[in-house]
Amino acid sequence: MKTGMAIHHIEPGAPLQKWLTNRYTYHLVLINQGTLQYQCGQKQVTLHKNVAGIIKAMDVVSNIRENQASGFVLSFSYDFLELSIILSAVTVRHFHTLTLDINSVLVSDEDNSMLCSFAAKLSKELNSSYYDEDDMLRSLFQVFLFRICKAVQAQDPPQHTHHTHISNFYSLLDQHFLSYRLTKDYARLMTLTPNHLNMVVKLKTGHPSSYIIHQRVLAEAKRMLICEEMNMKEIASRLGFTDNSHFSRFFKNQSGSTFSHFKNNFKALEHYQ
Repeated sequence: MKTGMAIHHIEPGAPLQKWLTNRYTYHLVLINQGTLQYQCGQKQVTLHKNVAGIIKAMDVVSNIRENQASGFVLSFSYDFLELSIILSAVTVRHFHTLTLDINSVLVSDEDNSMLCSFAAKLSKELNSSYYDEDDMLRSLFQVFLFRICKAVQAQDPPQHTHHTHISNFYSLLDQHFLSYRLTKDYARLMTLTPNHLNMVVKLKTGHPSSYIIHQRVLAEAKRMLICEEMNMKEIASRLGFTDNSHFSRFFKNQSGSTFSHFKNNFKALEHYQ
């Protein structure tokens, strides 16, 4: 996935085994005709026009069977979801927490039609030769993810201890990421041991808690650059880095791109639009 996202068209004979069994990727599965069945962990999942599938990172999918199914598989990496500067932190947190305990979600005919329409538009953007960056994709994906979250909320998923811990962790992270950068800080606020918090976060997201914390700081740095038009020195200071070089290394290590490269690419895209 060059952009951190891929869209596959489901049709008879499609390589679903290859698409759905990448344990380091999230998958949202939409069916507009026929049925699709698979085993997700210990749960048997059956998808059709009014049931969409949610496969999270680290889920184990097996025994995939389709019956004249057509639709879409939207696959995206954790970075694509978490590093989006367009998606609000609240939307991202809702997706993580709302989907902890479910593998599918009920969707109305209207929602299914809308989601499939957005999937088709996303697919078109992915195949476009005009965009090298992810911003247009994330803009469309924001609406798509919001509709999924809204459908999940309507089902009122059951609460359990892990769900509560993850929800509290993301909530505390949004409040304190400027001050607290270590797992032990959030474990203390939640009256948990650092090892237990890290275990729960990794179990449910596929990443250690330190990675989640760093990505939240990185997302804020990108927001400051784009929404507040702050320079590197101002951003580094606001985020509590001792100097520009420390922040520059952090940015590159966490994003895979230098601050200047990201800034120049965004300006180029903004000029094109």
